[in-house]
Amino acid sequence: MVSYMVFHISNNNEIHKVPKSYYDESKTIIKLSNTTILEVMLIYDVLNRKPEKLVRIEFNRCQIDSFANIVNRNDSNALENFLNYSGCTADELSLREQIPIPRAYTFPTDKEKQVLYDFLKKKYPVLWNDCPYITEFLIKKQTDMFDQYKELVKKAYLKKI
Repeated sequence: MVSYMVFHISNNNEIHKVPKSYYDESKTIIKLSNTTILEVMLIYDVLNRKPEKLVRIEFNRCQIDSFANIVNRNDSNALENFLNYSGCTADELSLREQIPIPRAYTFPTDKEKQVLYDFLKKKYPVLWNDCPYITEFLIKKQTDMFDQYKELVKKAYLKKI
């Protein structure tokens, strides 16, 4: 079985676990009002109702309003890039009226990564075992994909001219 946990890392590098009921309603902790946070979603396998193995990790930068509601969640960048460029060649892209610019992915800073690693090592050692590897793999994979999309757009613009 698979489950998830959501954490918010504030600008001053404090980490807050978000209850699932808050996440489902796009709410967050009151003291994070009027800030920008890094939202971390850990997706993991469950065995006997306990986390067993980290499967995936997702990062999103979010803006929080004065009522502690998430007003701007940047989780659509990956989907937008996928829909615009997946399975598309430079020739096909150059035929479009407007060539979309690839959207950058969200990555944690080194300090935010360290805060996450320290927290997981202390509270969830089972999930911490794979977290550094999965995080770095995700960052490399998305960086490579973003570079491929940029090259595809450059080739499409040259063909359009």
